[in-house]
Amino acid sequence: MADTFATLLDSWDQRAFRSVAGRHWPGADPVLPRLSRAANHGLLWFGAAAGIAVLGRGA
Repeated sequence: MADTFATLLDSWDQRAFRSVAGRHWPGADPVLPRLSRAANHGLLWFGAAAGIAVLGRGA
């Protein structure tokens, strides 16, 4: 079962990647490289965690 789920998840991931990679979004061109570098260094996750900590948990 886990192997089937992993295969399905991989298929969805590849389909999503092809869909996004095949589009041209001029407004995203200056933003995405910086966002990618931030994600590579963990800053994206740290920022998300900080936002959750500041805003608190929703009821």
